[in-house]
Amino acid sequence: SQVVLTSLAAGVPYLIKRFKK
Repeated sequence: SQVVLTSLAAGVPYLIKRFKK
């Protein structure tokens, strides 16, 4: 659904940023 796509679009880069640090 649209909400899932939006969450992924916002969440994936955020998680990568936290993981790399």
